[in-house]
Amino acid sequence: AEEANTWKLLHCLHADSINEHPESLDDLITETTLSQKTLVSALFRSDSELRLLQLLVDWLEATAAYQEEITKTSAPIIGNNIHWSNTLHQLLIGDSLFNKDKNKAMVTCMDPDAPRRQKKTIHSDDQKDDNDLCKRIFTEIRCGKFKEAVSLCLSAGQAWRGAVLQGWILLHYLPREDENSPLEISGNPSRDLWKWCALGLANNVEENMYYRATVGILSGHLPSALLVCQGSWEDLLWSHLKIQIEARVDKYLREHHATAEANTTPDDVLELLQSELQVEEISLTQIFNAVKSLMNGKRESQYQICQRYMMLGKIRAIMQDSLEWIDN
Repeated sequence: AEEANTWKLLHCLHADSINEHPESLDDLITETTLSQKTLVSALFRSDSELRLLQLLVDWLEATAAYQEEITKTSAPIIGNNIHWSNTLHQLLIGDSLFNKDKNKAMVTCMDPDAPRRQKKTIHSDDQKDDNDLCKRIFTEIRCGKFKEAVSLCLSAGQAWRGAVLQGWILLHYLPREDENSPLEISGNPSRDLWKWCALGLANNVEENMYYRATVGILSGHLPSALLVCQGSWEDLLWSHLKIQIEARVDKYLREHHATAEANTTPDDVLELLQSELQVEEISLTQIFNAVKSLMNGKRESQYQICQRYMMLGKIRAIMQDSLEWIDN
């Protein structure tokens, strides 16, 4: 599998190198009304370094999706239109004679905030289902299956989790036949406000760590993402790359948006977010150094060494190390 992944990496790097890309954003930005999605698309087409980071993320997600498909390690999620059905059942039978196992520590409301607000718990079976769901949601995101992750939330009767994930989507203006008609949008016009709220989830130690990691990846919060990536070279690299991409996209949208329509964040919200979410922009080499420091002494495999050199464009180093491996 590692050899196949290495060839796939070589293919995607080579395919991008032979494609023509515009040299500047000026060649792409020609409309008077531009959405965040349009601007970011233009940024990726013109910024080779950012595009490389995204290529690597796509490759890591594709390999993870293939691995997940052949191993089927994730717990199955049973579709249910009602969330916390066991908790609901306990509440419905209440003080009846049939409820011998009544737990006074159990919530008395069914809204998503009830456990935190009431400082009580849900049914143990529901808690296990929640843990399985959160882990599966993260797995879908890790495999690059954002839509599937949202659908998973809906099928489990937890639409609010799907809504939280969708807050990450960039604002976009849908095509319209009449220029005088109102703009129709997709995505989140309050994305920065969502990020500030998402940071609260990502930093909440009482929340499921896989859910924290999922929200952290989408909002650009590395510490919460690393909670579930320890010891895995691929997962650590993926999380660092995702955070770097998110930080650079956000920086571009805030500093170089071409139209007022693309910037929908009030100054006070932006100031609040920037004070709490600060991500240092680092090079790909620095990313690999950071990954190495988090590997708990575990060494890269020979294939991973080759992959790292390929990502950094150090082909000669691959040949030199290969000769040493042959000699040894």
